[in-house]
Amino acid sequence: EVYVESMFPLNHGYPLWLPQPDRNLPLEYRLKGVSIGDVGFITHSGAFDFLFNIWAPGYNLSDSLCSVSPPKFATSFRESLPPRSTISRISDIEWEMNASTIESSGAILFMPCGASEEDFINERALKSYISKSAECWYRYALKQGRDIDRHALYLVTGCMKSNSWGTATFNSVESKHQRTLII
Repeated sequence: EVYVESMFPLNHGYPLWLPQPDRNLPLEYRLKGVSIGDVGFITHSGAFDFLFNIWAPGYNLSDSLCSVSPPKFATSFRESLPPRSTISRISDIEWEMNASTIESSGAILFMPCGASEEDFINERALKSYISKSAECWYRYALKQGRDIDRHALYLVTGCMKSNSWGTATFNSVESKHQRTLII
């Protein structure tokens, strides 16, 4: 919870504590990782549980109510973070990963090789598509044996990816004193 609560307000999307794909998924998916168009949910351990991709070849949930076609795939792609990048609300982060703060909790995402970011750009068409498809997606998740709330499903509309990363969190009930985190 500390990781999500600390990182989500920084507006880089939903922060996954375990961003690597499930080893039980096909190799092709594991090599690519979470992608725009993936539908799934966040597990209790902070991973994305992939169900399907709306733009995958052969995407069909075999349900007459799921006959709505997704909007045209259009994204913007950029190298968003240079090597040795960090995302955090903690000040004074150095390459050696010494961080100081007076906050009682926080998180750090460190990407020594940088990251790239891709976002879907036709949001209006996507909102309409989601409203027409969400119930069908939920029924599909239940048929796959997932015991989730109907509001727990996510459609991935943007991704930040890095081939190497490190995460850390801290949480203390003590009053606000100077803390140093060394990784």
